[in-house]
Amino acid sequence: MSDYNAPARTFLREQDPDEYEEMSDEELNSYIDHHGIHPFKGDTEDYARDLAESAGGPLEAFTNADYYFDYESFGRDLKMDDALTSHLQEDLDSADDALNTAKGDLSDYEDARDGLKDDLKEADAEDKADVQQELDDAQDDVDQASIEVDEAQEAFDEVEETIASYDDMPNHKYAEEWVDQMGGVSELGEATQENYFDYASVARDMDIGGDTTEFEHDGDTYTVNAHW
Repeated sequence: MSDYNAPARTFLREQDPDEYEEMSDEELNSYIDHHGIHPFKGDTEDYARDLAESAGGPLEAFTNADYYFDYESFGRDLKMDDALTSHLQEDLDSADDALNTAKGDLSDYEDARDGLKDDLKEADAEDKADVQQELDDAQDDVDQASIEVDEAQEAFDEVEETIASYDDMPNHKYAEEWVDQMGGVSELGEATQENYFDYASVARDMDIGGDTTEFEHDGDTYTVNAHW
């Protein structure tokens, strides 16, 4: 029959030999049951994972869970998928099409204007006024088309610069931007929260903060909540 309280007895006798070493196993068992001392089989990181699983996820288990989200690794993987720039590439293609169209229109208007300049040179005196009016109108078209080319170029450059700024971001900043756009870590889904939660850092801080204690019993590592 398994002795479920054996690890807890080992823990107590190691923590305070003067108080617990002289107590019998039966007395310690009663003390353990009364205080609810139930060591977890595994190290502190395993213990943290078990807490998260029992609570329904790390965000439910730890009040400061956002702090332990692994933005560096998440950002690295997001970059590989072009998470922040895939839709911008479509915008860039559209902006490029618009720019090429505007340049084509400008070229057509310039050709028409230049043709009217030649016509004006050859026009009879009685036709010059009409040709000049057409030339003036053609120049207006060129001027407007030039403005549209500048606007299209500006739009293209803006998207291109945005893509470049994302590509140049450090991984953790890239992830922070994505998380902000999604509405926070809580909106990422349980699988993502679990996969990118830094349990090692949680375990380290639990140990440093005195929230848990690891000990060995019968060749196995156990972790106990220090606030029992």
